[in-house]
Amino acid sequence: MALAVEATDDEQADGWYSYALVGERHKVEVRLARVVGGDEVMLAVKGALTPELEVRADTLLAAFSTA
Repeated sequence: MALAVEATDDEQADGWYSYALVGERHKVEVRLARVVGGDEVMLAVKGALTPELEVRADTLLAAFSTA
């Protein structure tokens, strides 16, 4: 995933790395892009977040956190 994110650009609509997480009943799209001119990575999660998926999204955010 790190190699895919290197070529991204948060200022371009088509410059994001996108990955679909598909389960039996739900689908969530995770999108990542490097911030132009910075070291940060933008993260967007799109889909119907159930309480279980919300916990997993929080885990994903923590995994990409530098703190």
